[in-house]
Amino acid sequence: MKQTFLILSIFALSIFVKSQSNNSFIAEDSKLIWQKVYETSLTFDEIYKAMNESGQFTDLQILDNKITGQTKPFKIDWASQGLKRMSTPMYINYYDYVGFLIVDFKDSKYRATLKTITMQRNDNIQKGMVKEKDILDEYALKKGQIRASFKDTEGKIFEYTINKLFTFKKAENW
Repeated sequence: MKQTFLILSIFALSIFVKSQSNNSFIAEDSKLIWQKVYETSLTFDEIYKAMNESGQFTDLQILDNKITGQTKPFKIDWASQGLKRMSTPMYINYYDYVGFLIVDFKDSKYRATLKTITMQRNDNIQKGMVKEKDILDEYALKKGQIRASFKDTEGKIFEYTINKLFTFKKAENW
């Protein structure tokens, strides 16, 4: 009896762990949002400066303890994750991505939020093969919830690149 209970407990735990998301995407009001909290030794001004100097953001504005703006178009870095082009979904390969960003700062932490993630066709495919523009929500959500395939596979591919965008380190003085 104890063996059966133990086996069932391990099975249930493995299903629970597998169902936990390893990425920072959430569905809010049927919209896809990426959000992550980072601990930092940087000040608010140093984060703002790092964002400006990175060249990856545009239209940055400071409002209270928040930085808002847009990302410049970025490609999803699937190759650094050991993936092959043919095993990566087409919409990841053939689009660049932009999004509206908010960075909140509080108590040696900052929360990066990326909303309204828009897809822009890049030059890796002929015109007419895919739409010129689209929104990531169309591929990631189903009935207002994150698709299981996005959560388990594609979201992890996006997570790697977006996380790199919002990881800021103190500049070295030379």
